[in-house]
Amino acid sequence: MQPQRQHTDQGYEEELRRLREQLLLMGAKVEEMLANSMRALVERDSLLAREMIEFDHQINRLELECDEACLKILARRQPVASDLRFITIALKLVTDLERMGDLAVNICERVVELNDEPPLKPYLDLPRMRRSRKRCFAMRSTRSSRRTPIARRKSSPTIARSTRTTPTSSACSSRT
Repeated sequence: MQPQRQHTDQGYEEELRRLREQLLLMGAKVEEMLANSMRALVERDSLLAREMIEFDHQINRLELECDEACLKILARRQPVASDLRFITIALKLVTDLERMGDLAVNICERVVELNDEPPLKPYLDLPRMRRSRKRCFAMRSTRSSRRTPIARRKSSPTIARSTRTTPTSSACSSRT
């Protein structure tokens, strides 16, 4: 992977940087929302579930902002090559992230309903699934941070090569 080069138009560069930051923020918020929805389910916390249902409005707002930023960049800047690929990926990514937020809301809505009833049995598999999810996110974030050009320059050549060839764990790579 070649190091990312700066554009001569600093305004364009700033728009792309802002879009990247919005995507990262949205991803972090969705990750937090999923973790809290699972915690609300396992701990039978209706208050947390209701908070996460309200939190979804932030995710929806970020989706609209990211979509708008992408469309403005496409219309005004007419990007090509890697910038065009980044923007098209961003358009798809925000849709997926927003859908994940909606699924977390669905979990929270069921939590509120289930908490009105007495518990049937303890959730044994859910805490285990939550720990597995945390390990997968940690592995992926560590792996992706080592793939950045800055991290590669700072790391040894052996680590840089291993990040390109390390297979993702089968437990973390399967889409559910």
